[in-house]
Amino acid sequence: MTDRRQKRQYYRIRYPWVERPELLVGEHHFPLVDCSESGLRYLADHVKFAVGQAVRAVIRFRTGKLAPVEGSVVWCRDGHVALALDPPGLPFAFVLSDQQRLRALYPAWPPPDGPEFSSSDAETSSDA
Repeated sequence: MTDRRQKRQYYRIRYPWVERPELLVGEHHFPLVDCSESGLRYLADHVKFAVGQAVRAVIRFRTGKLAPVEGSVVWCRDGHVALALDPPGLPFAFVLSDQQRLRALYPAWPPPDGPEFSSSDAETSSDA
């Protein structure tokens, strides 16, 4: 089987639990599990989202930076929601600076396949 991560056009950051940014959607705050320039995954076990639903949000990074994003839900599973971002997506500079910050703090992160879903899971399902 081909490793799906090798087919990705954008680098995906998988966040350690204590470093997760927040996705702010209206009055709700969700922990961001991973993100790239073109998509993200967050935990939303207490709020229901539907595949195809439009979402307008702001990502609040641990550094205090804010990034407004818009996109649509591509899958929902086990309390996780994947969002495909509308262009221009998340600025590359935000992704790169957060990646550099995390690598400085956690040189061994991410584990090959730690307790979280693997990064290829975001591409495998469109189940609601």
